Formats: sequence, C-alpha cells, structure tokens
Amino acid sequence: MSDVPCKSKAVGSRWVGVLVALALVAAGVTVQWGVLLAKLDGVETALSEIRVDYRSIERRLSFLEGRLSGAGPGSGGGSP
Repeated sequence: MSDVPCKSKAVGSRWVGVLVALALVAAGVTVQWGVLLAKLDGVETALSEIRVDYRSIERRLSFLEGRLSGAGPGSGGGSP
C-alpha cells in the first residue's frame, strides 16, 4: 500500500514536467513570433522605399518619353 502514494507522486511530477515543458515551448513560440514580426516590419519598410523609388523613376521615364516623342510645350501634347 505504500507504493500507491509513490506512484501518485511520480505521476504528479511527470505532469509538472510536462507543464513546465509546455510553458517553455509557449515562451519560445512567443519570442520567435516577435522576431518574425520585427523582420516583417523591416521588409515592409524596404518595400515602401522601393515603391517610392520606382514611382520616381517612372515619372522621369514618362518625362523622357514625352521629350523623345517630340511632345513639347508648343505641340499640344505636353504640359503648358
């Protein structure tokens, strides 16, 4: 009969070990999620900068295309 309490304690300590392991896993996942979000913010910032540069290049290209096609201020195709 004295074996039953020992088994109960062993089973209880196993569950405590499982719960501690789950808590550590949850903490690790939380930290990794934060790292992922920080990296995604950096990617979003870089993409925004690239988008601004692309628009600037697109405007310059449109201006040059207008000059090459002969659309000047006097020909009605350009801006006044």
